[in-house]
Amino acid sequence: LNQQLSLFSASVDNFLRPGGNTLASSLLIYFHGGGFIAQSSASHSTYLREWAAQLEDAVVLAVDYALAPEHPYPVALREGVYACEWASKHAARLGTRADRIVLGGDSAGGNIALAVTLKLMQQKQQQQQQPRAVPPPRIPDGILLA
Repeated sequence: LNQQLSLFSASVDNFLRPGGNTLASSLLIYFHGGGFIAQSSASHSTYLREWAAQLEDAVVLAVDYALAPEHPYPVALREGVYACEWASKHAARLGTRADRIVLGGDSAGGNIALAVTLKLMQQKQQQQQQPRAVPPPRIPDGILLA
């Protein structure tokens, strides 16, 4: 997974739900806070692991995006869009059917989650106006911002 995402320099920390061989129905894609310049999924792992254990029918996928100032805007946004598109297309590899996808984040990560949602909505609208062979992007079913 990280090898595929490394093409875009994003990486992920997959907090799989404990036990069970069936696919979870939901996917939470989480972007960490840190002012766009610090932190990682590891620095937020305490509560992300707790969420993964409590959300019995969901997989938590934490995205580590490239940090500023070495990677200025819009790098984190592009990585977020790519990570969401990849996760929705390869949900089974993550242990989920992704019937519901929620984007979440705290602080800067909340900004990224919202910006990614808006970007996906924009792409879908553009594609509906000018149909192409590529299916439109999946719009998240919800947003969790802190």
